[in-house]
Amino acid sequence: MGVNIEDFWKKIKSLKNSNRLIITALTLFYVMCDGDIPIWVKALCSSALIYFINPWDPLGPDPIIYADDIAILAAALKSISKHIKSSHKAQAKRHIKKKS
Repeated sequence: MGVNIEDFWKKIKSLKNSNRLIITALTLFYVMCDGDIPIWVKALCSSALIYFINPWDPLGPDPIIYADDIAILAAALKSISKHIKSSHKAQAKRHIKKKS
């Protein structure tokens, strides 16, 4: 996969008041973990999630917190939209409900 699972969950847990960002990241994560998904889709999800969990921000401090992360994750999500199953979205939303 390429994504450090422990770092991914730490990042998710550290986000406050960012449900949309969390749902997007979790959706990509669940797509990436699905055995029926083509390898190129998994690679794209993995790349976006690696950028997301990277503690070093290549653009420097965001003028708007997480702006670049949101853009990268949204672009990845749009690129793979045909491969996103309702179950991926449901898993991500269930996580948000559990967190609340």
